[in-house]
Amino acid sequence: PKPQNPMKQILIKTNKNILDINFAKMVTQFTDTSAFTTAFDEQATTGNKFIAIFTGSINEETNESWCPDCVEAKPSIQRIVDGCGGNRVILKGIVTRDEWRGNEAHAYRQAPYGAQGVPTVVLFEGTNALHKVDDLA
Repeated sequence: PKPQNPMKQILIKTNKNILDINFAKMVTQFTDTSAFTTAFDEQATTGNKFIAIFTGSINEETNESWCPDCVEAKPSIQRIVDGCGGNRVILKGIVTRDEWRGNEAHAYRQAPYGAQGVPTVVLFEGTNALHKVDDLA
């Protein structure tokens, strides 16, 4: 086999790091529901399509979400994020088990979000949900 050019390997690694940084920048995460709501309202007024992701928080002891469906759906959600290629605003609402479980009045369960479970991914245009996916596993 032909040996790989070491400069090409460095370039590939550099490009991957740049992509990782871009993806991290394009997803804005919120653990505070009111801060998410403010960002959502601001984005809704732009008239652009954007994505809202609702997911369970990370358990610091296990470094995984308390939500087994969120753990299982993580690769699917990452594919959605990667598929945006930096061209779509993504807001991520993160909920703890205590605030989500059994709380039918949680803001994310209400309009305009309509997330009945986590994880849920919704494509919005303004406050109109164009497409919602809640079976990502």
